[in-house]
Amino acid sequence: MKPNFEPTGKLTAKKQYHYICIALAVILPLAIIIITLIKKTFSPVTLLVCAGVAVIMLVIDYSNRSNMVVYNDEQIALLGMFGQPKYYRWDKLSAVYSGDETMRLEFADGRKLYINLEYDGVNEFIAYLDSVTENQKECR
Repeated sequence: MKPNFEPTGKLTAKKQYHYICIALAVILPLAIIIITLIKKTFSPVTLLVCAGVAVIMLVIDYSNRSNMVVYNDEQIALLGMFGQPKYYRWDKLSAVYSGDETMRLEFADGRKLYINLEYDGVNEFIAYLDSVTENQKECR
């Protein structure tokens, strides 16, 4: 999905997650085949299980790559694999909470946006968030 505005910044899953998922989509099925051959329990069902594992890892990879947060001066959009983008307005930002791995942005309308601090572009997002919160403090 594309947002209805021109983004100035974005957050995406790190490339390492992509490579890990692709590697697991290959390594796990091979490991299952090798183990079943060693134990002499290999059957056609093993190939179905291997295909299922590979598909699951590829879906996880696609899901990670399609989940993205984009933003500009006025709003933030959470783009997901399914459905319409979810929009949040900077002027409705009421609180920011940060932990070790995630950040939670709370908005005046009761909505919450969780940001993964492991995503690419998070440093630029935090710098922009700091400028937004400073501007909001000055306006109050």
